[in-house]
This record gives sequence, structure tokens and C-alpha cells, in this order.
Amino acid sequence: MERDGKAYYLIGMWNFYHAGLLFGGVRNHEGLVTKLVAMYMLTGDARYAKRALLLLDAFSAIFPGTLGPRDFTPFGSDFEIGRLHLLTSIVHRVKVWLAHDYDWLHRLPELDGPSPALRQLGREGTIRQNIETMLNDYMLTEPGGPYYDLTDGNLTNLQNHEADGVRAMLAVGLVSDREDYCKWGTDSLTAYFYNAIGRDGMYFESSYGYSLFTASVYLDLALLSMRAAELYNWDIAHPFANARFSVLPSKIRSICCAKAICQATAIGGRTEGSAKIRM
Repeated sequence: MERDGKAYYLIGMWNFYHAGLLFGGVRNHEGLVTKLVAMYMLTGDARYAKRALLLLDAFSAIFPGTLGPRDFTPFGSDFEIGRLHLLTSIVHRVKVWLAHDYDWLHRLPELDGPSPALRQLGREGTIRQNIETMLNDYMLTEPGGPYYDLTDGNLTNLQNHEADGVRAMLAVGLVSDREDYCKWGTDSLTAYFYNAIGRDGMYFESSYGYSLFTASVYLDLALLSMRAAELYNWDIAHPFANARFSVLPSKIRSICCAKAICQATAIGGRTEGSAKIRM
């Protein structure tokens, strides 16, 4: 709806809110899809997996054709700056969990059957193709947003926004067998440690809250890089032996350790997922 040169997206905002609950969004990066997969991991009950696949297939079909929040752009702008009304950084944070979900579902035979969601849109393809297209969509650059291009492991500004993209690239690379994504992400780790963590252990944008959040991103980058090195038999320096990483404030280290223990425990569930993504 448009009035006096301003746009109002009433239906779109409702869809955005509801999609965040199901797919993942601003408040909770883990949507219902991830919660269903967690129940599948813990119980082995295929009903959880099939319902998660239903949601993943539906959202994957529409994902590439959507845009980021319109209230971040001038009226009528075609800048993308995200997907599903989510800013780029949130898209990447959600996508890490979606890659994790796909990792645990990828052996299900239903994935190689035709996608009901694509068929409803007049397109053809399997559920697997649909999900992998979504995971690889909007990955290396951000049209209309801050300039960067992660191709070949290029880093532009080293802030947490870009680090979100590297983390998503690593997660998607692991689950979709993209060795190039894994290599570029792993190579970036040292650059972040030595250029974005100060002598006092704080993230360079100097906010304690930002430091807490960014440390969690770096933890994921470290764990994902170690998994990539294991899969591809690379000889890399152990991230947790890095002097810069070790000077993070004790509270941040405690949060990181607790997260690592909890997620490692979850990965030890009862299903037969590949567990390529360990974070």
C-alpha cells in the first residue's frame, strides 16, 4: 500500500513475522525447522524430520525471489540487502542453522523426490535441489549493502557483519561439499583473530555487547574450520592455541565453552545424520 510517497507493507510484515517463527528470524535465529530437527536428533522419530522437510522445502522455493527489509531502503528501491525481509547479517545467521538442519536430514530418501513447493510454483526439481539452491543463494556478496565479496577468501572490512557471511559460507560449504567455501572460510580465521581482536581481548568496535556476540561468531568459525580441516585433511594451526583468541575476557570464554559443550552434546544424538557441521 502506498500513500503520499510512503509505502506500507501490512501483509508483508505479517508474513515476515510468521516466517521468522517457522524459518528463523531476527529474535530467534533457530526457527521451528531447527527445533523439529533437534527433536529428530534426540528421538530418532521420522515424523519430526518430515515436518521439518516440509517447511524447508516451502521456504527454499520462495527464498531466492525475496528481498531484505524495505524500511532500510529509499521508497521504490530495488536494493536487495537480504532475503525474506531479513537484513543480510540475519540471513547469514539463520542460514548457519539451516545448513545444520540439512546436514541432519540429507540422508532421508524424500529429499530425492520431487519438490511439492517447486511444483506449486510451476517449477521442477527435487527437494534436495531446492534446499541446496536456497543455501547457496545470496552467499558471497550483498547487493545494495556494504561492499564486500568473499570470493577467493577476500575480506574487506573485518567487522562482525562480514564475519556472519564467512560463518555461513563455511557451514554451507561443509554441508554441500563446497571445498572452495571451506578453504576460503578457514583461511580467513587468522585474519580475524589478528585484526579484529585487540590486546585487551575486546572486539575492535569496542562495545562489550558486540564483543560477546562476535566472540560467539569466532567460536563457530574456529569449530567449523577445524571440521573442514579434518574432512579435507588440511594442516592448520589449532584455533584455540592462537594467542589472540586466548585473550578474550573470561566471561566470553565461559560462554564460548558452555556453547561448545552443549552443542557437542546435541551432536551426539541418536539419528544417523552425517554431522559434517559440528559447532
